[in-house]
Order: sequence, then C-alpha cells, then structure tokens
Amino acid sequence: MLKKMEAIRRLTTDYNNKYSMSKNGNLWNKLCSSMDVVEDTELAIKAYLGRKEPKDEGLKYLYLYGLLQSLYVQQIALNGMCESFGLPGILNEPRLKQIRNERNDSIGHPTNRSTGVYHYLVRVSIAKNGYDLLSFDKNNKMSHRNISVLKLVTDQRKMAKSILLRVEKKVIKDLGKANK
Repeated sequence: MLKKMEAIRRLTTDYNNKYSMSKNGNLWNKLCSSMDVVEDTELAIKAYLGRKEPKDEGLKYLYLYGLLQSLYVQQIALNGMCESFGLPGILNEPRLKQIRNERNDSIGHPTNRSTGVYHYLVRVSIAKNGYDLLSFDKNNKMSHRNISVLKLVTDQRKMAKSILLRVEKKVIKDLGKANK
C-alpha cells in the first residue's frame, strides 16, 4: 500500500502542476493531509502486526485501541483523497462501515451508542489476533462476538488498495486529458 501511495504522491505533483490544484488551498490541503494520514496509519498498522503480543494488560489495550483507531482514521483519510479528486466517497462501503462499527462498539463509544446497546471488551480475551466483545441491549439481553483483528486489517487493506487504484486511475486519466 505504501508503494501505491508513493506513486499517487508523484502523480499529484504533476496533477497540481497541470491543474493548479494548490490554488484551491482547502482542496490541496485536504489531499496532502489525507495522503499523509493514509501513510501514517499504515505505518501504525504495520507496527502492530510486526510486534510480539505484549504480556502487560495495559499495553494490550493500548495496542488494540491504537490499531482500531488507525483503521478508523485511515478510512476517513481515504475518503478525503477520493473527495479531493471528485470521486465518490467510500464511507458507505458496507465492509468499511462494518469495520468502523466494530471499532465504535469496542473502543469508540462502548458506553454510549445511540442504539442503547452497551459493550464490554473481555479483558482476558484480548490478544494480538482478536478479542471477545459482549453486548447488552435495552432488554439486558447479552450477545457475544469474537472480533478478528487480523480479518479487520486484511479486509481494510484489500479495500484500501482498490480505492487507491481508483484514485490513481482518475489522476492518470485527468493528466491524459490535460496533455491533449
């Protein structure tokens, strides 16, 4: 994914030169910020995957919270890149929405979801590859989910590569039009 970002970054320099995108400061800044954040969050995700599982419970929480937040923020940045080039937003893609919901239920808003459902991370289940989440609805009915962190990462990376390919194609297409 980082290589695709490098290619897009090179293209955006040409794009900016051809279209004077930087004259629209807000649009240019949105694009640059979004590209930086996509790369930064990918570095955080890679770091999570490359580390051994900590024994310390506090670090387990910190790593898990950091990973889930990185996935969330990366989606927002990918959406910003799409919007910068006039492509449809990606936040309504069902799997990406599901990943955000897993994050929101687990660490985003576990005690105050608009659905009236409350969520609990099962501390003893937290591992590098996933964790268990207990949820209680308004009627105090419990449900259980096993969240595969590795599946969240794999699915998001697959979708991110597809999104970045769309962005790259759009930039190349626009540059081709500009050269005619």
